[in-house]
Formats: sequence, C-alpha cells, structure tokens
Amino acid sequence: MGVDQSFPQAAAKIFFPYYHEQLEKARHKKIDFVHYTSADVACSIFDHSSIWLRNARLMNDFGEIHYGRFCLDHALKMHRDSFISTISEIDDSLPHELDNALRNLLPSQISNTYLLSLSEHGNPTLDEDKHGRLSMWRAYGGDNNVAIVLRSEALLDNQASINAFGSPVLYSDENDFGDHLAKVIQNIGKEIEYLRQQDTRVVFNYLIRSLHFAILSTKHPGFAEEREWRIVYCPNIWESSFLEEFYTSVNGVPQRAFKLPLKSSKDVGLPAFQLADVVKKVIIGPNQFPEIIFQTLVEKLRKAKVPNPESLVTVSTIPLRR
Repeated sequence: MGVDQSFPQAAAKIFFPYYHEQLEKARHKKIDFVHYTSADVACSIFDHSSIWLRNARLMNDFGEIHYGRFCLDHALKMHRDSFISTISEIDDSLPHELDNALRNLLPSQISNTYLLSLSEHGNPTLDEDKHGRLSMWRAYGGDNNVAIVLRSEALLDNQASINAFGSPVLYSDENDFGDHLAKVIQNIGKEIEYLRQQDTRVVFNYLIRSLHFAILSTKHPGFAEEREWRIVYCPNIWESSFLEEFYTSVNGVPQRAFKLPLKSSKDVGLPAFQLADVVKKVIIGPNQFPEIIFQTLVEKLRKAKVPNPESLVTVSTIPLRR
C-alpha cells in the first residue's frame, strides 16, 4: 500500500492541528521571531552565519519535558478508550504498537532531539520592536544580552527541505491538553477511510511524531507571555544534510550539537539566501556597555556582508533592575 503524495500536507492537518493552525497564522501575519541570547553568542552567530541546536535534555528547565509527558499521560487516560478504538479502525495492530512506542520509543527519541528556542516578536502594545521584552531580558543572555530578530519566512518556508521543523509551544494544563488530544482523535475519525489507503507504517510514524512533538512543545500556561516556538531536529528520525553536527563544551558539559546555517547551501536545493536575508534587527539589552557592544555587533554584521548594519542594531532603553 502506497502513500498519497499529498499525504504530508493532509497529515499536518490531521495529526498536528495546533501546529497547522499556528503555522498558517504565522505565515499569514508574517510574524517575526526573536532569539534572546548573550552578546558573546550573538557574535558567534554572526561570525559563522549559523545558530546552534542543543539537546532537549539541556534545556534551561528539563522539567518542561517531564511536564509535557505528564500532560500526555493524563490526556491518554482521559481519552484512552476513544483513542484506541479510533486507531484500531485503521489497523488493529496499532494500539499494541502505540503502547510499545510510549514505553520505549518516545524516551529514546527525546534523548536524540535537538532544539532552538525562539519567541514571536513585535507586540505593538509593548513596543517590542523598540524595547524588546522585559521578561526575556531578565531570563536569557546574562548581563550582556542581545535579541536577534529573524524573518519568519526564512525559518518557516523551508522546513521540509532541511528536516528541521518549527513547533509552536502549547501553553496548557493537563485538562486543556486533553482537549487538544481529543481534536486529534476526532480528526483521525473523520479521515479513517483516507488513512486506511495509506501505508500503515507511515501513518503510525505520523501518530508517534505528533505525540513526540506534543511532549517537547508543551509548557505550563504561566509561561504564555513567552510566545515560544522551537526549531526541532531529530536526526534519528529525519536526517538532514543541511545541519552540521559538531561537539563542544558549554558550562563544562561536553556535548553533541548541531549548527543550523543562516545561509543557503547548494547541496540542499534551497533558494539562495544569506545572513542579511535572515536577520531583520538586533536589539541590545540593558547593560553597562551598550556602545561597545553596538560597535562590535555592527562590525560583525559588516564582515558578514550585511548591508547598512548600523541601521539594524538598536539599544533597548528598558530600565532593567537586576
């Protein structure tokens, strides 16, 4: 049994409804994204025209992964009967395979997942394009922090080509998470006949990936102001020739990581683009040495052949108290 060529697009709507809705919203509104980091890391990004994805287990709060799994387990208990009966209509072997995957496969996949955290940017009420976001200045980048604003089309329009995927964070408690799982079950039920015509293994893989992304991209609703997205790369599931594997040490922890180039590669067949096409703006956070950091970042961008870098770099005037 084969797979319809349009199946990946259909699968996004069936198995990833929240992702699909948020992706269409981001594309329609041309929402920009921002990466809050340190001035040191910003210099490295501009020097090498690349940004790092690090292991999910090294997130600022690995408890987020446990929270995502808690929400999923709670939702599966709430909707287990309808979930099992629905996927059984596709193939009666799927419930057993699902149990095995939840027990063995998902933990392994999470340990082999690499992430980059971004945030939606540009809330006009807060004048974020001028000041940045106070809560993010407090949380990320240390004493000399920088916000790099990235154009959304450079990140969202080529995901399938590079096998790294933008995933909007769902801010949810365990009950709301159950409602989202119920939506997935409902979608599967509506498309049973269509799904039966596809390769069962491919359908199952999409189902598992939807649960995998849900664990990685769910946070407590108290964090909703972050408006976070994550670039997710799973090399054991979707290998990419575009991302570059390397080993480094961060805070004394030797680790595997991946570089996401912020420029095109002939090997992948992407439309030509350079760092200047990706970086829209750079906001320097409140610190003691804004002029020195400004001069340095402007020079880094100039060497990266970004035109008129002085017009891209600004300094936030938020009176941050540390």
